[in-house]
Amino acid sequence: MNPSYSHVADHLSDLASFGARAPVIGILAIATFGVADAVAARVVISASRTAAVALILAGVAGLVIAAARIHCSEGAAGCPRSVVDDSTWTDVLHGQAVVVNALAFFVAMMACAAGRVGAGRAAWWRPTVVVLAVLGLGFLSQAIGEGAVGAWQRGWLLTNSVLLLLVTARTPAGTQEGRG
Repeated sequence: MNPSYSHVADHLSDLASFGARAPVIGILAIATFGVADAVAARVVISASRTAAVALILAGVAGLVIAAARIHCSEGAAGCPRSVVDDSTWTDVLHGQAVVVNALAFFVAMMACAAGRVGAGRAAWWRPTVVVLAVLGLGFLSQAIGEGAVGAWQRGWLLTNSVLLLLVTARTPAGTQEGRG
């Protein structure tokens, strides 16, 4: 759909940008991650209010990322960051929402690991959550630079998806194990 777009070199947001050929697909894909964060909050709230609030914040930020489209006037392929960075208020809002999403998601995972989410489960669970959350931030930090930013972003989203599955699968819905 977007000729010459590179899943390795180009940002994911470029697929939802002004200038992309089918931005609705990119917008919906990005928004799905925000919705997933908010839904996960419902699952973990009985075990950790902190994690739930942070996941709601991450979810809202994810929806803002999807809605605050960046501008790539020449299309999604090779959209230069020099054109995007601070070009318009939506470009700025988009970038800030990415940071809020990443930090809120990280706080949520740390609250899950430190709190009662997954209480009574296998010993490997908590350290795995911490390692994956740190790994996810590492992927995102690499996506800020040049080079394989698309690959790093995909690594970040994959790590976050695995974490959401791990955390929600480890939290029995409706339990009142404690609040963290």
